[in-house]
Amino acid sequence: MGFINVTCTCGYTGDLADFCRTPVYGELPQGHFQCPGCKIAWQRKESEHRILRHGSAATIIPGKVEMVPVAGRL
Repeated sequence: MGFINVTCTCGYTGDLADFCRTPVYGELPQGHFQCPGCKIAWQRKESEHRILRHGSAATIIPGKVEMVPVAGRL
């Protein structure tokens, strides 16, 4: 990772990689993030996608993406 900046609601701005690990726990599970400044943690959740069929063609409708609060780690 690198070169993707994230800004938390607390005002902390840093590289995405900084939000994917903690000093004590180390790397967070995939899809989990934690602000190095305020320690607020969240997880990316995506609902199932839908497939609409039109004869021999199909359209894929992406699922809804939400950021859900989770317990922080040291």
